[in-house]
Amino acid sequence: MEPKPVQKPGIPILMGGSVDAVLKRSAEEADGWVAGSRGTPETFHEAWQKVQAYARAAGKDPATLESGKLLYIDVGEDRVLCRDNLRAFTHAYYGPLYDVDATGVFGSPKECAAKIQDFIDAGAKSIVLAPTGLDVGQLTRLAKEVIPTLR
Repeated sequence: MEPKPVQKPGIPILMGGSVDAVLKRSAEEADGWVAGSRGTPETFHEAWQKVQAYARAAGKDPATLESGKLLYIDVGEDRVLCRDNLRAFTHAYYGPLYDVDATGVFGSPKECAAKIQDFIDAGAKSIVLAPTGLDVGQLTRLAKEVIPTLR
Protein backbone atom coordinates (compact mmCIF):
# COMPACT_ATOMS: atom_id res chain seq x y z
CA MET A 1 0.00 0.00 0.00
CA GLU A 2 1.19 3.46 -0.78
CA PRO A 3 2.08 5.95 0.49
CA LYS A 4 4.02 4.36 3.32
CA PRO A 5 3.63 6.02 6.74
CA VAL A 6 6.37 8.41 7.84
CA GLN A 7 6.46 7.00 11.36
CA LYS A 8 8.56 3.93 12.09
CA PRO A 9 7.34 1.28 12.40
CA GLY A 10 4.24 3.11 11.15
CA ILE A 11 0.65 3.38 12.21
CA PRO A 12 -1.28 0.11 12.05
CA ILE A 13 -3.39 -0.29 8.93
CA LEU A 14 -6.43 -2.51 9.38
CA MET A 15 -8.81 -3.61 6.65
CA GLY A 16 -12.44 -4.51 7.02
CA GLY A 17 -14.69 -6.77 5.04
CA SER A 18 -15.87 -10.33 4.81
CA VAL A 19 -15.10 -11.60 1.30
CA ASP A 20 -12.05 -13.79 0.81
CA ALA A 21 -10.22 -11.16 -1.26
CA VAL A 22 -10.37 -8.72 1.66
CA LEU A 23 -9.35 -11.36 4.18
CA LYS A 24 -6.34 -12.19 1.99
CA ARG A 25 -5.34 -8.52 1.56
CA SER A 26 -5.75 -7.97 5.29
CA ALA A 27 -3.28 -10.76 5.95
CA GLU A 28 -0.78 -9.92 3.23
CA GLU A 29 -0.85 -6.13 2.96
CA ALA A 30 -2.24 -4.77 6.22
CA ASP A 31 -1.53 -5.08 9.92
CA GLY A 32 -4.80 -6.81 10.61
CA TRP A 33 -8.48 -7.19 9.98
CA VAL A 34 -11.69 -5.82 11.47
CA ALA A 35 -15.00 -7.62 11.01
CA GLY A 36 -18.09 -5.53 10.41
CA SER A 37 -21.17 -5.62 12.56
CA ARG A 38 -22.79 -8.62 10.93
CA GLY A 39 -21.91 -12.16 11.84
CA THR A 40 -21.74 -14.43 14.82
CA PRO A 41 -18.77 -15.44 16.95
CA GLU A 42 -18.59 -18.61 14.84
CA THR A 43 -18.45 -16.75 11.51
CA PHE A 44 -15.92 -14.32 13.00
CA HIS A 45 -13.73 -17.24 14.10
CA GLU A 46 -13.90 -18.88 10.67
CA ALA A 47 -12.93 -15.66 8.90
CA TRP A 48 -10.12 -14.95 11.39
CA GLN A 49 -8.76 -18.46 10.79
CA LYS A 50 -8.67 -17.67 7.05
CA VAL A 51 -6.81 -14.40 7.67
CA GLN A 52 -4.22 -16.23 9.75
CA ALA A 53 -3.83 -18.95 7.10
CA TYR A 54 -3.33 -16.31 4.39
CA ALA A 55 -0.70 -14.65 6.59
CA ARG A 56 1.18 -17.91 7.07
CA ALA A 57 1.04 -18.60 3.32
CA ALA A 58 2.53 -15.14 2.71
CA GLY A 59 5.35 -15.81 5.17
CA LYS A 60 3.92 -13.53 7.85
CA ASP A 61 3.55 -14.39 11.52
CA PRO A 62 -0.23 -14.37 12.18
CA ALA A 63 0.45 -13.48 15.83
CA THR A 64 1.56 -10.02 14.67
CA LEU A 65 -1.84 -9.27 13.12
CA GLU A 66 -4.57 -7.31 14.85
CA SER A 67 -8.11 -8.67 14.84
CA GLY A 68 -11.15 -6.58 15.62
CA LYS A 69 -14.91 -6.67 15.66
CA LEU A 70 -17.51 -3.91 15.39
CA LEU A 71 -20.50 -4.47 17.68
CA TYR A 72 -23.59 -2.33 17.93
CA ILE A 73 -24.79 -2.34 21.51
CA ASP A 74 -27.68 -1.20 23.67
CA VAL A 75 -27.27 -2.03 27.34
CA GLY A 76 -29.97 -1.74 30.00
CA GLU A 77 -32.17 -3.77 32.28
CA ASP A 78 -35.16 -3.84 29.89
CA ARG A 79 -34.02 -6.40 27.29
CA VAL A 80 -37.02 -5.79 25.01
CA LEU A 81 -36.45 -2.02 24.99
CA CYS A 82 -32.73 -2.53 24.30
CA ARG A 83 -33.54 -4.86 21.41
CA ASP A 84 -36.09 -2.39 20.02
CA ASN A 85 -33.55 0.46 20.25
CA LEU A 86 -30.91 -1.62 18.50
CA ARG A 87 -33.34 -2.78 15.83
CA ALA A 88 -34.50 0.80 15.10
CA PHE A 89 -30.89 1.98 14.81
CA THR A 90 -29.57 -0.84 12.63
CA HIS A 91 -32.64 -1.02 10.41
CA ALA A 92 -32.41 2.71 9.75
CA TYR A 93 -28.76 2.31 8.76
CA TYR A 94 -28.62 -1.14 7.09
CA GLY A 95 -32.25 -1.83 6.23
CA PRO A 96 -34.86 -4.24 7.56
CA LEU A 97 -32.91 -7.41 6.80
CA TYR A 98 -30.29 -6.69 9.49
CA ASP A 99 -30.60 -9.56 11.98
CA VAL A 100 -30.41 -7.92 15.40
CA ASP A 101 -30.99 -11.17 17.26
CA ALA A 102 -28.01 -12.90 15.63
CA THR A 103 -25.52 -10.04 15.55
CA GLY A 104 -26.60 -7.38 18.02
CA VAL A 105 -25.49 -6.94 21.60
CA PHE A 106 -28.38 -5.94 23.83
CA GLY A 107 -29.81 -6.47 27.28
CA SER A 108 -28.42 -6.36 30.77
CA PRO A 109 -24.75 -5.60 31.40
CA LYS A 110 -24.20 -9.30 32.14
CA GLU A 111 -25.87 -10.39 28.87
CA CYS A 112 -23.92 -7.81 26.86
CA ALA A 113 -20.62 -8.80 28.45
CA ALA A 114 -21.28 -12.47 27.67
CA LYS A 115 -21.95 -11.72 23.98
CA ILE A 116 -18.84 -9.53 23.71
CA GLN A 117 -16.78 -12.19 25.47
CA ASP A 118 -17.91 -14.73 22.86
CA PHE A 119 -16.21 -12.60 20.17
CA ILE A 120 -13.08 -12.19 22.29
CA ASP A 121 -12.98 -15.97 22.76
CA ALA A 122 -13.39 -16.34 18.97
CA GLY A 123 -10.19 -14.34 18.44
CA ALA A 124 -11.09 -10.65 18.49
CA LYS A 125 -8.23 -8.74 20.10
CA SER A 126 -10.01 -5.37 19.84
CA ILE A 127 -13.70 -4.64 20.13
CA VAL A 128 -15.30 -1.50 18.70
CA LEU A 129 -18.49 -0.85 20.66
CA ALA A 130 -21.01 1.37 18.92
CA PRO A 131 -23.86 2.42 21.23
CA THR A 132 -27.15 3.07 19.49
CA GLY A 133 -27.64 6.50 20.96
CA LEU A 134 -26.02 9.39 22.77
CA ASP A 135 -27.38 8.44 26.18
CA VAL A 136 -24.74 9.12 28.85
CA GLY A 137 -26.29 6.37 30.98
CA GLN A 138 -25.50 3.90 28.21
CA LEU A 139 -21.84 4.91 28.23
CA THR A 140 -21.69 4.80 32.02
CA ARG A 141 -23.15 1.27 32.10
CA LEU A 142 -20.62 0.19 29.46
CA ALA A 143 -17.70 1.72 31.35
CA LYS A 144 -18.67 0.54 34.82
CA GLU A 145 -20.66 -2.66 34.35
CA VAL A 146 -19.68 -4.27 31.04
CA ILE A 147 -16.07 -3.53 30.11
CA PRO A 148 -14.52 -4.37 33.52
CA THR A 149 -15.95 -7.91 33.33
CA LEU A 150 -14.28 -8.78 30.01
CA ARG A 151 -11.12 -10.91 29.81
